Amino acid sequence: MLQIMATLLFGLVFLMTLKPALVASIMAMAIALVLGLVSGLLFWYIRRRKGKIVM
Repeated sequence: MLQIMATLLFGLVFLMTLKPALVASIMAMAIALVLGLVSGLLFWYIRRRKGKIVM
């Protein structure tokens, strides 16, 4: 959850500084959301794997 919120925050800062057109703004936020979801899933998977005992 933290990764998703952090990437969306970076996306908002990007939009506030560059002020792109509507389509570019939507694409930027969609990319930020996808990157946040991917990084969140990656950290979740790593944490889950460390909890398992491997023989």
